[in-house]
Amino acid sequence: QYKVNIEFFQSNFEGELINKTHEALNDFDFMIVNPAGLTHSSIAWRDAILATNKPFIEVHISNVYKRQEFRHHSYFSDIAI
Repeated sequence: QYKVNIEFFQSNFEGELINKTHEALNDFDFMIVNPAGLTHSSIAWRDAILATNKPFIEVHISNVYKRQEFRHHSYFSDIAI
């Protein structure tokens, strides 16, 4: 049996996501991240996640490869597990 605590955070503001990522530095062991519209634009959030040195997975609600070509690149997938 595992003891698991789950915290959910959602924001449409990049700075809030970065702040929450930094705040949680010592409070979590793993993240599940849906970068949504920031997938192909947020180097700053990528850097914040890297600074935590914690594993994470990247998830999306839609198939980014069925959308516009500029959405095919992710700043997160190469650092996600």
